Amino acid sequence: MRRKNHSRFFSFPTARRIHAWRALPENGLALIRYASYYLQDCDIDQDHIIGPAHGGRIVLHRGYQQARVFLAACSLGLAQACLDHSLTFAKERKAFGGPIGRLQLVQEMIAQMALQVDAARLLTYRAAWNVDQGRTDLKQLAMAKLYACEAGTKCADLAIQVHGGWGYMDDCPVSRYYRDNRICTIGDGSTQIQTLLIARESGLEAAFA
Repeated sequence: MRRKNHSRFFSFPTARRIHAWRALPENGLALIRYASYYLQDCDIDQDHIIGPAHGGRIVLHRGYQQARVFLAACSLGLAQACLDHSLTFAKERKAFGGPIGRLQLVQEMIAQMALQVDAARLLTYRAAWNVDQGRTDLKQLAMAKLYACEAGTKCADLAIQVHGGWGYMDDCPVSRYYRDNRICTIGDGSTQIQTLLIARESGLEAAFA
């Protein structure tokens, strides 16, 4: 199948013939706003093209590689925040005659979060270090992105469980972390795409179509 070439460019929403279509409300990331735009007879200056003309695919994939480290780090931070909030809550919340942190099943959830956070940190830091050294290891990037982003969701889910009914409320920080992290498992290559990349970079023939 022949791939189509395209160019990537930047412009400003106020430029002529670039029109906002509608705002797109999202499930999380309340501080970020998304919207659809359409271009009508819009002329793009040569100096607004990013990278070589008709080389948009290369630029896009290089951006993906950097973004995977970024999203892994985002999820790592959210997972750590979930663990921190859960530890504090487990020590302060009193039920059944004492702090809920003394209950073994609450301890299990805290331990699972701690394990997920440390493993995600090791994978993310390794991938980030290699990028800083100018090395691109697609397998390590995919492993960091997959594991850290999934760990963010798992830790947020466990944190909500630790917090009980309060954890389900919008005002509870861990509830927001759950919503905010969900996009990390989708953006810049979903968990399923990262799985295929790891398989391919391990020496298997992975089909992306």
